[in-house]
Amino acid sequence: MSRKEAREVIMKYLYQMEINEDYSLDRLQYLYNDRIDEDDINFIDRSLKSIVLNLNDLDQKIDKFLKGWKSNRIPKIDLAILRLAINEIDNL
Repeated sequence: MSRKEAREVIMKYLYQMEINEDYSLDRLQYLYNDRIDEDDINFIDRSLKSIVLNLNDLDQKIDKFLKGWKSNRIPKIDLAILRLAINEIDNL
């Protein structure tokens, strides 16, 4: 699995979390299949844990650049992508 595909898994899980308003990491294992190796699982786990732990900080960074909006008005899929991207930039 490429990093691009791993990011897609992360984005889909973040979207699901936002839709269900459930930010627990308990159900991560069902995402994994035979195509995902140990390095990818570690990358996905680290990224999702970092995003969930820093959710308020990430949303504040997003809100800072919005004009007349708050992050809760952004479409959920776009919000998932922004959170993933900002988290990855912060952790470079």
